[in-house]
Order: sequence, then structure tokens, then C-alpha cells
Amino acid sequence: MPTLRSIDNGLLNKAPCFILHKHPYKERDLLLELLTLEYGRLRAICRLGKSAQLRNNALLQSFVPLRLTLFKGRGELYNVGEIRQEGAAFKIAIPNLFCAQYLNEILYKLCHEEESIPELFGIYLKTLKLLEQGVTPHLPLRLFESVFLKNLGYALDVCDNQGHAFLDNSLYTFDVRNGFALSLDQSLDCYQGAILNKIALGDYASPEVLVALKRLHSQLLQMLLDYKPLQSHKLYSQYLSLQEI
Repeated sequence: MPTLRSIDNGLLNKAPCFILHKHPYKERDLLLELLTLEYGRLRAICRLGKSAQLRNNALLQSFVPLRLTLFKGRGELYNVGEIRQEGAAFKIAIPNLFCAQYLNEILYKLCHEEESIPELFGIYLKTLKLLEQGVTPHLPLRLFESVFLKNLGYALDVCDNQGHAFLDNSLYTFDVRNGFALSLDQSLDCYQGAILNKIALGDYASPEVLVALKRLHSQLLQMLLDYKPLQSHKLYSQYLSLQEI
């Protein structure tokens, strides 16, 4: 896999990427959090001179496929040189837009910097396409989370903590540190063995399996996020509240 240290003179020439997040930087510049195909998540400064300010502001948006020339200045951060759009921006309607924002947020907060993960870039692109098409997001999000957690080193180990397959009619608890354990207390927040066996086989056809997988992924992601709330979840909750008025 390519690494930043393999690039001559600190130049990344026309790197395919998406903007995950951006912040104001100094007076008129932007600090971009990027997901790149070959070099993972990078941070780069975009200088917004007067001549290019309007054009660059229009391009530097979420869900716009870009090719950027990045180069190292005096500091540790990369600088943005040439900016080129690669194809049409994804036009994702509400409520799927909140799902796309969720992807950007967890990538920005949890993805390791300067680590090449082409598989993750690919599943991100595929998920955006499905969300743009208006596909019900439950399955695409769970598949994305599976790839994401695997590449973070937290792939879901779907067997009990003794390494055994699950008993279909038994109940199991899940702990993010210790995995699955047989439960004799039905009042606990448990998972049915039959559902867990389907997850182990990659059989996500039933709604019950997707609900269980969402809960399991949520437990792992919350731990990785240090149990801090996601802004995308807050925005979605506010949207749902408005729909009830």
C-alpha cells in the first residue's frame, strides 16, 4: 500500500478524495479533513485567495468527488494546490442525507490519519450511490459499518467468548471488551442465538437481523467515540421531531 513517506518531495499528485469536514482556518482559509483513495484520511489547508474564492467554495463541499494536488509546506499539514471536480456531486435527499452525514462524521472522528484503506474508500463511494438512489439505508449502513469496524481492528467476532457457535434457542449478552456470553436472565438486553448465527453467516435478509446488527455496531462505535453523541444523530432527531408537529 502507498504511504505518505513514499511520495517524493511531499507531493500527492491529483489524489482522488472527498471532503469529510471543513473548518475556518486563520482569516480566509479552510482546514479540510479529507478521505483519499490512496492515502487514507488527510488534513490539508486550502488558501482562499480572492480570485479563486468563489469557485473553490462551490467545489469544497461534502459529497463532491474531487482530485486535489496536495503538497507539504513548512508545517506538518498539507496544502491544497490544484482543485478539480471528478464527476457530479451526489444529490442525496432527506432523510438519507442524515445517513451520509453520519458516514462523514464517523470517518472524520475515528478513521486513522495517513493510512491507506482503498476498501473503505470503495464502500463509502458505493454507499453514497445507494443513498442517492433513495435505497432504504438500513442494509447499506450496516455493510459500511462492518467494513469500517474491520479496518479499525474491531471486526465483530460472532461466536461466544468460548469460541463456540451460538445455540439457536439461547440468549446472549454482548460486551465490547469481552464479546458474547450465554445469559440466563431474560430481563437483560440480550441477542437470540439464531439471530447471531445469521449474522455470522452474513445473512442479513430479515429486519430482525439488521436491528440486532445495528445494536451491536452501535455498542462498538459508542465505545470508540468515548460515548460522545454524534451531531448527525442530533440533526436526525430534530428532523423527526419536526415531522411530528
